[in-house]
Amino acid sequence: MTSVSPRHTAVLAAVLFTLLLHNVHAISLSRYNKCPDLVRYFKNNAMSRVGAYGLSDQRNYGSFRPSFYCGPYRGRGFDPMPPVFLANTAFATDSANAAPTAFESNAVPKAAPSASEPVAGVDFSETNVQVEGVDEPDIIKTDGKRVFVVRGRKFFVLDVKDGGKNGRVTGELTLPSRAREMLIERDHLLVIAQTYGSIYPIPLSKRVGGIFFDQSTTSVYQIKVNNGIPKLVATLRMEGRYLNSREVDGVARIVMLYKPHLRFKYPSCVVPYAEAKAHNQEVIRRSTQNDWYPGYSLKFEGQSGETTSLISSCSNVYIPGIFPGFDLLTVVTLPVSGNLKPTGSVSIVSEGDEVYATASSLYVTTTEYRWDFFGFENSIRSGRDFKTSIHKFSLHDYGANYVASGEVSGSVLNQFSMHEYNRYFFIATTDGAPWWGARDESSSKVTSFRTNRYSKKLQKIGEVGNLGLGERIFAVRYVKDTAYVVTFRQIDPLYIIDLSRPWWLRVTGELKIPGFSSYLHPISAGRILGVGQDATAEGRVTGSKVTLFDVSDKTKPTELSSWTLPGSRSTAEWDHRAFLYWGPESVAVLPVSAYFASDRFVGSVVLEVSDSTIKERGRITHESVSSSRYSPSIERNLVLGGEHLWSLSSKQIQVNNIKDLSKESATTLS
Repeated sequence: MTSVSPRHTAVLAAVLFTLLLHNVHAISLSRYNKCPDLVRYFKNNAMSRVGAYGLSDQRNYGSFRPSFYCGPYRGRGFDPMPPVFLANTAFATDSANAAPTAFESNAVPKAAPSASEPVAGVDFSETNVQVEGVDEPDIIKTDGKRVFVVRGRKFFVLDVKDGGKNGRVTGELTLPSRAREMLIERDHLLVIAQTYGSIYPIPLSKRVGGIFFDQSTTSVYQIKVNNGIPKLVATLRMEGRYLNSREVDGVARIVMLYKPHLRFKYPSCVVPYAEAKAHNQEVIRRSTQNDWYPGYSLKFEGQSGETTSLISSCSNVYIPGIFPGFDLLTVVTLPVSGNLKPTGSVSIVSEGDEVYATASSLYVTTTEYRWDFFGFENSIRSGRDFKTSIHKFSLHDYGANYVASGEVSGSVLNQFSMHEYNRYFFIATTDGAPWWGARDESSSKVTSFRTNRYSKKLQKIGEVGNLGLGERIFAVRYVKDTAYVVTFRQIDPLYIIDLSRPWWLRVTGELKIPGFSSYLHPISAGRILGVGQDATAEGRVTGSKVTLFDVSDKTKPTELSSWTLPGSRSTAEWDHRAFLYWGPESVAVLPVSAYFASDRFVGSVVLEVSDSTIKERGRITHESVSSSRYSPSIERNLVLGGEHLWSLSSKQIQVNNIKDLSKESATTLS
């Protein structure tokens, strides 16, 4: 009998365990190389699923009820779509698709800053981002010498004067529509707006009466600033609802969701109910590729006419083997300072929610929420057992490529629930619906995945669960091979999870304190700040709370110090870009509003953070520009010149000295 060494036995056991855990099997993939084939796929599925009220855009297809009809609802006329299982499906890929198409770009490579130029992190602060080196869009940006602000349809340029003590508006620009946020690359900015309309005309809309919904479009305005004067260079309109964006080294990724069924106009009272379904099938029968795949229009200022086309080739659309609906999730790559013609775009037939990105990868999650949280309907799509699909893309200077997909049970809180480290992917989710009935059944977990490039799947390799029974996740932060997870219902457990062995995730430490943190910010080795709410022993929130955690011992996290303001809230609790930590001064700055507390206050609070304590240095308010008895809410804070704290509210920018908080100047934005 051949003996087996302990080492070989361990290896064999690990292989068997991996096969059982992953349930590896071949999955059929599909992708069409030509637009007519892709259109035929959509039309065939739509013809068999359309009803008298058209095609639903709901994820919970079986529970959809139309809100528009003539007379009482008859309980028929809508053909439910089959269940959607996105994440257990991989998508086809093609090595030819990865061939880059160079930008038509006039972009200038980034140059190293000279000794006289301001240095980020030393002389000025930037947008608070999740991943270092991956910029995120915001309403205010700076390069240390200039400050750029978007306010509704206004774009402002301010020159930084006197080393940061003053700001002077040197130029402003009225945009075609209200802006949401922007990205910056030297003298160029991309301002992103959510607009409505269609790139291509809809002739069928004039044939019958009824309901028609405008398609969401994402407008990108390219602006160049020269000598303090902004000029609109180009306008790019793309069909699809804007989800989020990222930028690395001057290359932006715009993530959008296109709903093709909104291009079709379905009848209400003009066409008899009995004939409505047949009419809708005729509408679908006459549709073209312009109806099913998003288009774009590009117009350069000073030139007549505009370029109109599809965002990318139909061959770049990846389709699950099980029908997932009609929505297209699209990643568009644009140079911030180059030609805005979309290149290297890729789409998958899927919904989209949260976006997470590193310098080389981008992930989009889709949580399949259910309308019937209580499970009254006898359907596999009802109840509290949410599922989340995960789609991974690889990034390069010329575009993005689809890589793989996976699935995990539960719902995702936000982008901070995701993390990529050492080629492994981690995600934190909550199983159950803790904000509805049977909340004692909810719990949370962290799951690890590895990319299988052969099957195009994100394969589950590890999991640690049973975090916060009866609670849900309120905050997650990853630092290399460690995860910090906060759950809450009545008390705040902070869990520390070791990720160093992705196939064996484990909780190493736990701390329970009153209240909860909804944003976690690492400030130094072994120290994390938590921003959230204080709470009573019964779980009733009482006001803003900032907590300093000692996590140097991963088995025994402790609360070192905290600051509270009863009756208040901070936008930093749900928008991390509103939080500022300035390392050179060891201060944290966050907007706070306490409208109904005894200590009424609206402005920003500056907190001194030492290795073991948190102490309030002072508060900043803006003068009211209206008859309101409250000061304007401060939305963002940043540091310029190393010691000058700039704060932005709805109508003005104010500068205070960060050391003594004395007011230095104020500039009105009108």
